[in-house]
Amino acid sequence: MRKYSFDYLSSERQTIMGLAILWIMFSHSTIDYSHIPVLESIKRLGNLCVDIFVLFSGIGLYYSAERLIQETGGRWVAPFYRKRFLRILPATIICLFPWYCYLKWGQRVNILRFILDVTSLSYWIDGNNQGWYVALTIVLYLFYPLFYTVIIKGKRKASLYCFVLIVIDISINTIIAIFQPDWFGRVNLAICRVPMFIAGCFLGVKVKEKKEQNLLPIICIPFIVVFVVILLKYKEPLKVYGIWRYLTGALGFCVAVVLSAVFRFVHGKWISKFFRFFGKYTLEIYLVHTQILAVLEKQMKPNLSVALINLLAVGISITAAIIVHEGLSLIIKRFGGQ
Repeated sequence: MRKYSFDYLSSERQTIMGLAILWIMFSHSTIDYSHIPVLESIKRLGNLCVDIFVLFSGIGLYYSAERLIQETGGRWVAPFYRKRFLRILPATIICLFPWYCYLKWGQRVNILRFILDVTSLSYWIDGNNQGWYVALTIVLYLFYPLFYTVIIKGKRKASLYCFVLIVIDISINTIIAIFQPDWFGRVNLAICRVPMFIAGCFLGVKVKEKKEQNLLPIICIPFIVVFVVILLKYKEPLKVYGIWRYLTGALGFCVAVVLSAVFRFVHGKWISKFFRFFGKYTLEIYLVHTQILAVLEKQMKPNLSVALINLLAVGISITAAIIVHEGLSLIIKRFGGQ
């Protein structure tokens, strides 16, 4: 932990994401842990894992842009959009289509709304879409070429540029919260995570260049303790203007740094391989788990225990995610998508 390289966030990314998706499923579980304070606290803090995903998304896009620029001689934007949207949209449609068919069964269907639902984009209308993370990601993908331009021009003053953009973003969010409080209330779980994406975009430079920051994981530990205490004890008053979400993002960054150092230490060992396996299927698991859990609870709750229903939901979600991910990978490779 003394000699820390930002490259660890790249080499251990899949492992951290695997742990994060398991934590998210635990956070989404309907089991009551109020009698076990430690588990209840861990469950309540599951939001930070989404911030880790957003952080890694920003880092990963920088890698993708740099690689495509070399491959295309600078004409990278169109291939970037093609590659990114092939990765996210087909999986989203396949995962959300059964859910919205289930919800709309026997009802009159508005085709336009249905299309917006299964592509996640209806989230921006009323905030009512289980695929909100994809809806946010699509917007971030669309604007990333602009972010990349700022990153390249601001390499020498990366920290300053990053700070200024985050301040601007939070200011815009605050204005929305003041003048459009209803819409802000519906979509703040997405738009308040943009600062983490901005941080990831600028951090991508340090990660790719393997910059070092000695003692960073150790420095992060006391911040983790402070953020955890604040979020567990004072979350309600901090909900104004989404402040608690920004703090959760800061906590997510600190946790990602510490985990990257820990997993670097155990790299290649069984525990690292265990989490790394799940890290390959995070998008698909995220898209199907809550829906599968909701269906199982509605259909089986009178006959099965809550614990068994949650266990079944995890097993079915992971199985479905693997099938979707591997199937799409084969199809995309077959037709020259990669």
